[in-house]
Amino acid sequence: MNELYLLRRFEKRLRKLTLLPAEINGCLIYLPINNKDFIVYSRILGSNSSDVNTEANPQRLYITQEFLKENPEYGFVEFHTHTKNTIKKYGEYHAKNLSANDIEAILKNYCSNDIYRHLLVTPQVLKLHKINGKSIIPISFSLIEDIELQQELEDSVNIKFIELENRLGIHLGDILIK
Repeated sequence: MNELYLLRRFEKRLRKLTLLPAEINGCLIYLPINNKDFIVYSRILGSNSSDVNTEANPQRLYITQEFLKENPEYGFVEFHTHTKNTIKKYGEYHAKNLSANDIEAILKNYCSNDIYRHLLVTPQVLKLHKINGKSIIPISFSLIEDIELQQELEDSVNIKFIELENRLGIHLGDILIK
């Protein structure tokens, strides 16, 4: 598994999501370059009307899965937020840690995926995790400024998503995290 590089532009976008009343989940699309995984695109998959337990919109999840099948050079890191509402309701522990429900869902859905990574985004932290046997452990990542051609890479992925949505006849609107 390559080291993950998160660009500051995506960090800012993710932190903005923690200001919303409801939790959000999504994925960060990365492109391996010289044995380093650079996040080049961010996509919201779902939210909820309450303050906890996000679920991906089935059409958004389907489009994202199809994108990854058709473009195997890319990979993904799943993320979700814990908002101020989550922390207020469930306690300070959730300001820096996955909940028991988060861990259970991740292990249930991805236990056999040894390259799966999950980013918890809260007002206080961005914390990357991977699966290690039957548990989840934190791992490091690097926060960097934009890389050369970043905007072109992001635009290229966005165009591929739009073309895929058009081809499949699924129009979800703008779901890029800005």
